[in-house]
Amino acid sequence: MFRDVLCAIDGTRTAARGVDRACELAAPGARLTILACSDERGGGLWASAALNPTRARRRLRRAASRARTAGCEAKTVLEPTGSVVEQVLEHAAGHRLLALGAPVLPRWAGLLIGGVTSKALHQLPSSLLIARAQPLATGEQVLLAIDGPQNTPGLIDVAAYAGRRLDRGVLMVHAAGAESRSAPHHLTAQHERLTKALGREPELLVAPDDPVELIVRVARERGTALIVMGSRRVGGLRALGSVSEQVAYKTGCSILVVHAVQRGA
Repeated sequence: MFRDVLCAIDGTRTAARGVDRACELAAPGARLTILACSDERGGGLWASAALNPTRARRRLRRAASRARTAGCEAKTVLEPTGSVVEQVLEHAAGHRLLALGAPVLPRWAGLLIGGVTSKALHQLPSSLLIARAQPLATGEQVLLAIDGPQNTPGLIDVAAYAGRRLDRGVLMVHAAGAESRSAPHHLTAQHERLTKALGREPELLVAPDDPVELIVRVARERGTALIVMGSRRVGGLRALGSVSEQVAYKTGCSILVVHAVQRGA
């Protein structure tokens, strides 16, 4: 499913995690494009860069070596100029999956200054993997967060793929609300579809709780290494209530936010 992956790296200590987790999730022999943006400006005494070009090349070589050791094809791209956020999102539009190391900045700072992770979650040019230190296959289950009946077939297919790829069961989690009481057959249909796609029966957990708190709490209690969920791609003031973004910043595990095109595929 994920054979064409973009991994964007920077100078932070968490950047390489995107490469490591992408290799674990991607199909065997997948092609990884590893991107670094130096955003060089000015010259002479006034020269500055978000990431020193020499350091960027060194990090790209190391990241490519990690990917090849993990069995993936890897090529590197260094963008010397232009906004880091804009370059990453522009490149991501041409790939099935964008992998990023988990953000170092808190969520409010990402929203305020327009961090790459926050922008990618809002615009979602491709599916997005936000990677943390724990290897994906060490989790007890893949957690699939279900939010109503809309666009779930592709989301379920991605969760089933992750479960098969990592040889793990899937736990479906749904925060119960009015839509659950009025249309319970949607959850039954989703459970049946996932059972068929996964090849084993998944666990289903429905609880009357805030979606963000439920997902984060269950992931922590169950030792989950990967959460799979969709996104409504909201921006502006509505972004303050984005479930996927709040989960991405609050959880301690990796999260895969599935693009609408793949969800509807």
